[in-house]
Parts: sequence; structure tokens; C-alpha cells
Amino acid sequence: MDFFNEDGNNAEEHFKKAYQLDTTFISPLLKLIPYYHNKRRYNAQDSLYIFLDKIKPNYTRWELLVYEFMRARDDGKWLESADLANQASKMDPSHYTSFTRAANAYIAANHPQKIIDMAERIDPLLIQLNDQYQFSAYVGHAMLLQQDYAAVVLKYEKLSATRSLHPWETFHYIEALIYSHEADKISSLIKDLPVSGRGLWLYRICNSLLLVNENTLSEEYANQLKEFALENNMSPKFLLLSASAEMYLKNWNAAIMHFERHLSEIGPENITDYTFIGDLSMCYAQVGDMSKSYEILEKALRGESFEDIRKYHKSKLLVVEGKLEEAIDSLSISIQLGYGFETFRYQFDHNLKPLFENERFLDLVKVKD
Repeated sequence: MDFFNEDGNNAEEHFKKAYQLDTTFISPLLKLIPYYHNKRRYNAQDSLYIFLDKIKPNYTRWELLVYEFMRARDDGKWLESADLANQASKMDPSHYTSFTRAANAYIAANHPQKIIDMAERIDPLLIQLNDQYQFSAYVGHAMLLQQDYAAVVLKYEKLSATRSLHPWETFHYIEALIYSHEADKISSLIKDLPVSGRGLWLYRICNSLLLVNENTLSEEYANQLKEFALENNMSPKFLLLSASAEMYLKNWNAAIMHFERHLSEIGPENITDYTFIGDLSMCYAQVGDMSKSYEILEKALRGESFEDIRKYHKSKLLVVEGKLEEAIDSLSISIQLGYGFETFRYQFDHNLKPLFENERFLDLVKVKD
């Protein structure tokens, strides 16, 4: 297939034309790789990779690093991709994107200590670039993954005495307080979070509270999420926020109704956030319709390119059915296929709590540093 003869939207056409104006400049095509990846347009991405492979001898050393990083990341080789991004950050310390690429990939690879080590090297640089606040949030993220909650609390309490916190710093501080059984301190902090991301943060807070058996408090924040949804009833995320709130309130049928309406309105071909597919599937499981649960996953996440996500969400259904060893098998495949670690997946997903004392599961999710 000829990459330049494929139909595309305006953004794609601009990138392609930019390259055609100067074929020694590879960057426009490199920027298309994450665009296709995020859209899960894998056929277009494969076609682009075929073209880029042919012209690889023309790459500069920098372009080759970026290309190899993206290839490794797209193949789910998180540690390899993180190391490549780290190399790029050393080659050009002013390229902040290389730092964030490395940090995100180290998290997905379950190597949080490498982020903390990076911070020691680059903190002076980031102060000059005025980006130290955001990278500090990555350090907090890494500490959460290590389950070193006391370190997160200490770090952000010290920082908050001298400056305002980045929103993600505040959120990681909230998470650490919850896991330290100090959830009574978080209500005032939530007010400091920007409205634009509050729905996501409330969603995750509900999950975290369930992890530490703060069920009543989780319901209180689920009601806050419901109120937030109603206050933003003209938002395209209204149905999704409402569904999530009803799910955490265990109003399963109401959650199903909102999730299904959201899916119907956006169309299956326009899904970009697949978390809600897993949530919808779990809601059907909670009302006893296991066949519908599996059907949702198979229809919305069909094909080889979605197998990592499908296996993850399938594992939660297997937990509901009490098939714990099969659930761990499914999680193992998900990790092998590149479904990365995060502080709301695997050992941080309340739906997987029945696995938390299983030695196989603990070995699977153990941090790699």
C-alpha cells in the first residue's frame, strides 16, 4: 500500500505535505505515528512504518532515536522505549517531551525507580525550563507505584509550604493520603483541582477509597461525581460521568442505561477511552448477565490490536465468576501484550481485590526495580 495515496483528514494531509516539501525533514512523519497509534488506526500506522523503514538510512541520529522509541512503544516494549527516550533526553536536554515519554514508559513498564533516578539528573535543568513542577508529578506517580505513600505525603507537604502544587501533584497527594488511611484530609484538596479534570479525579478517588474499604466515603464522592455531572449536563461527557457515578453507587441498571446511551451517541467506531467499555461489562456482570458482559468486550474490543485491553477487562469478569487462577492467566497475557501499568490498574483496581493475596498475582505486579 502506498502511504501517500491513502485518504486522510486535514491533520494527516498537512503532515504529509510538510514532508513532501522537504523530504530531508522526517519529523512531520514521525509526528503521525502517535496520531495513528492514539486513534488505533493500525493499518495506517503499519503503512507508515513500511515507508519509514525504507528511508531509515536518511535519518539523523536524533530522528533514529525518536523512530526507534515509537516503534518499541507501539510494540508494547515499554522498558526499551523508555531507555530510548531517556537517551534522547540526554542528547537534547531542552526537549522536554523526551523526559515525559521516558517517564510514562517507565511507569507502564513498572520501573518507577528509574523515574526517581532521572529526576535527580534533570531537576536543575527543569528548573531552568520552568517544567520542574510537572516532572515532580511524575516522581510522585512513581512513588505511588512503589506504594511508598509516606514519601509522597512528605514530598508534597514540603512542596506545598513553598509553592502551589501542579494538579497532578495534588491528586497524587490525595491518593497517598487515602492509602495512608487519612482520607478525612482530602475534601479541601479536591477543591483545588481544576474543574476541567474533576470528573476523572473523582472517578479515581472512588476507586481508591474502595481499595482501602472506605465504602461509605466512596459513595459520598460518587455523589459528588453525580452532582458534577448534573452541573455539566451540556458536556459531551455528561452520560459517561453519570454512568460512572451510578456504578460507584451500585445503581447497576442506571449505570448500564447511561453507558449504553453514551455508546450509542458516539458510535462504536469513535471510542477513544476504552475504560468505560470495561465498566459497562462489569455492570452487566453485577446484575448477573455474564453472557452480555463478555459480548460487550468481544464486540467493542474485537481483533488482535485490542487483545491487551480485552484480556485485562476479561480478568475482572473472571474474578466475578470466582475463577481467580484464570483471571491471573488473563492478566499475565495482558501484560505480555503491552497493556502497561498505571496507578489505577492491576494492584490499584478495586475490582481485582480478591487477587491481592494471591502469590502469582503479587509476583506479576511486583515493581521491577
